[in-house]
Amino acid sequence: MTDDEIPQKETRRIERFIKGIAVLGILTLIVSIWFAFQLDVETEVTETADGSFIVEGPEADLLGVMRSDSSNRSLEVRGLPKPEAFSDYPEVRYALCAARNAPDTVWEEPSGTMRANLQSEGFDELCAVYPDL
Repeated sequence: MTDDEIPQKETRRIERFIKGIAVLGILTLIVSIWFAFQLDVETEVTETADGSFIVEGPEADLLGVMRSDSSNRSLEVRGLPKPEAFSDYPEVRYALCAARNAPDTVWEEPSGTMRANLQSEGFDELCAVYPDL
């Protein structure tokens, strides 16, 4: 074996190791995304003692908070609520539909994903029953 072959073997071994780490990282990412879509976290709607509503959806710890008093009821939304969760709560649905476009709604950052969710087609259909909003 010549002196040139030893560094080449070491270089190939390092390259294989780096490629292996990259493949494992990609596989971990794919499995994580798949697992996240398998979880079906429900949207929770609660009414507090003072008559305000708190809506908590998936990713509540990672996303901002929306607060509003647009419909004469205090509303706080955390996370990414699902539109179908509001079928049993007409007051909350009206408050949410009023708040999502109201100028006095307070959005705590980072709330870009939440804003996009509340302006999605599902929420447009949900709020279509209130043409004045």
